[in-house]
Amino acid sequence: VDPSLVPGEAVFRFRGALPNIGPGRLEVREVTHPNGVQDGYQRIYNQNNQLFHERLIGSFPGADSVPPRHLWLPGIAQYNLREVLPENGVGDIVASQDKISMAVVDSAPYDKSLPGAPQSAVYNSVSASLLGISIGWADVYGIGLPGQWIPVTHLAGGQYWLEVGGDPYDQIEESEEANN
Repeated sequence: VDPSLVPGEAVFRFRGALPNIGPGRLEVREVTHPNGVQDGYQRIYNQNNQLFHERLIGSFPGADSVPPRHLWLPGIAQYNLREVLPENGVGDIVASQDKISMAVVDSAPYDKSLPGAPQSAVYNSVSASLLGISIGWADVYGIGLPGQWIPVTHLAGGQYWLEVGGDPYDQIEESEEANN
């Protein structure tokens, strides 16, 4: 718990990861407009690994505050703290924070035994024209990155469950929406 990151607020900081466990890669590109709005596009591939189509994920203001060529994608994940119930049951959400991504890359292997998983990183530059997460790889977020925390000033000391949900607002087209 860090009382110095946000003035007047204690926050729980943690390291997180978003793995790609699906049958296809997540690939995105950004277009940042002069007014600071960034359009994020997801590239969808067919079963023959050929570009099938591109779809708008969303248009997001505030991209002028991030380094050039970085993806500004609010809501790529959601972090929740939940009550711990008797016998380690999972209770209600008591605190929450949306994750804002500034890139999606192959930061670390997650499960390279998945069908189609490359043995080495494909998306390895946060400033590349195409960003993504390969099958069997994860984008890892350290505790020093923006949004890697949940406000906890109002919570009593004790144990809580940390829940990480990927794509909570269904912005990304996925082959399986129920495994976030």
